[in-house]
Amino acid sequence: MSPETRQRVLAAAEELGYDYARLRPRSTRPTTVAVFTAGNVHPNVSALSYAILLELGERFAHHGIRMVVESGHGPGSRRPDAAADMLRRGDVDAGIVIALWDWARHMRSWGAPSVFLGAAPSDAGICQVCVDDELGGRLVAEHLWSLGHRRVGVVHMSSDGWGADRERGFRSVWSQKGLSLADRCCVSLPSTTETSAVETVRRVLTASEDQDGPVTALFCDADWVAAHAIRTLQSDGYKVPDDISVVGFDDAPFATMLSPQLTTVRQPIPELSALAAALVVEQMSLGAPMAKSYTLPCELVVRGTTAPPAGV
Repeated sequence: MSPETRQRVLAAAEELGYDYARLRPRSTRPTTVAVFTAGNVHPNVSALSYAILLELGERFAHHGIRMVVESGHGPGSRRPDAAADMLRRGDVDAGIVIALWDWARHMRSWGAPSVFLGAAPSDAGICQVCVDDELGGRLVAEHLWSLGHRRVGVVHMSSDGWGADRERGFRSVWSQKGLSLADRCCVSLPSTTETSAVETVRRVLTASEDQDGPVTALFCDADWVAAHAIRTLQSDGYKVPDDISVVGFDDAPFATMLSPQLTTVRQPIPELSALAAALVVEQMSLGAPMAKSYTLPCELVVRGTTAPPAGV
């Protein structure tokens, strides 16, 4: 077409808000998926993210797909709008977001193949793969109940998303047994620091003593929190699990390095990662995003940090 006609077409497209950036010729680079994960070195997050990244990398390599890892939080990190720009420009062909809760509601507007791996708002309308966190909470409650524990504290790494689901599962079992968890014994960390974890564990212990007697078990909804709980209890003169049992969640690699080894809920990382990768490949083959939600079961791994309460 003539330069004048071309200019009129582009002007009309711009006025109508049509995104024609995707029509620009691409380089001969390989198909690329960007994986966005937390840009920090938090031990619980980094351990799980690393395991997921290894699995995703292996799956994408099998399909001849290149994977790049992008920071989602912290200094110099990319935000959801920057991720959207990467996809719109064609810098990458698809995206996977690992557990960045505040990103979930933005992903629907990306209009590109993408998967959220982790708990996300139920109304986000995106493709999501997650573990059954509520089931995990129930498994912990049933285990502690079977051992004879009746006074239990809950320490959250986060009260949003998976934290709320795990507590809800725990509370449902306690409710079925005719008991309830005292709100003052269910506490969220004000920040994800070692000092915060130590102070929060001690706060739960103090709150329980002020009400119905000391707790005999702690459910920490992340292994990192459970590790600090064990260290804090031991430094304060408690024996784990003789005086207080401790349960974590995730089955992070360091769970078996603790003494005693940690009873925890195992997330099926290989299965979660394989499904996320398959869904990205499917969306790319269809040439369009899709909104589907998949929830995989978890399992309780009983080790040395849980036992019947003293006198039972």
